[in-house]
Amino acid sequence: MTSIQAFFWDYDNTIFSTADAHWSKHKVVLAQHGIKLDELFRKRIYENNGNQNWEWMREELGLKVPKEDYLKAVDLEFQNHLFTVEMRPGVSELLEQIGSSGIPQAIITNARRDSAEPILQKRKITSLMKFVLYSEDYVGRKPDPMPYLKGLEKMKDVLGLSLDLKRCIAVEDDPKGVESAKKAGITVIHRKLNEEDPPSPYADYVCFHEEEFLKIVNSLLKA
Repeated sequence: MTSIQAFFWDYDNTIFSTADAHWSKHKVVLAQHGIKLDELFRKRIYENNGNQNWEWMREELGLKVPKEDYLKAVDLEFQNHLFTVEMRPGVSELLEQIGSSGIPQAIITNARRDSAEPILQKRKITSLMKFVLYSEDYVGRKPDPMPYLKGLEKMKDVLGLSLDLKRCIAVEDDPKGVESAKKAGITVIHRKLNEEDPPSPYADYVCFHEEEFLKIVNSLLKA
């Protein structure tokens, strides 16, 4: 019997490999307004959600489209990828395994609800979770611990019991997310987006390949 009380997932590039789809949606929509998105901005797109990306694009690229209109356009473009974006290797297996073990799962994401909810629902991920917290559901943003503190509070309310933080696990691809979870007191697995990425100093475990990831999670589930 596992001693894990709760399992928290990030969404973008942790459950689904969304980096390319997010890059593409901004590139397509900006091109419609005569703006070419240079490859050097790819990491910046990855690190920010739609609100932050619109802000720096307005200031630095001269984007004239109102934020609400721009976000609707990129969300619509992203929905073209709902059934082509792939899950990261090993995730599907673990979602089922953790669920069948009776461990409650939740998603804590910096993503906006309108951006993330359609794919999570269409791909039947939401139904596996006790809840999902989007950027609108809390104050602050990763690496601030507030997203995970809010998640812990909500999980406690949902389960009706106190949580031992050492028995709560989070998986994050972005070092900012790793820092957020660790500062909230949670044990964190940093599953890097790219093999060559440096490990987060806040991570309890670091991996990239499917085999490493499964080994780490299974060892925690058996502890």
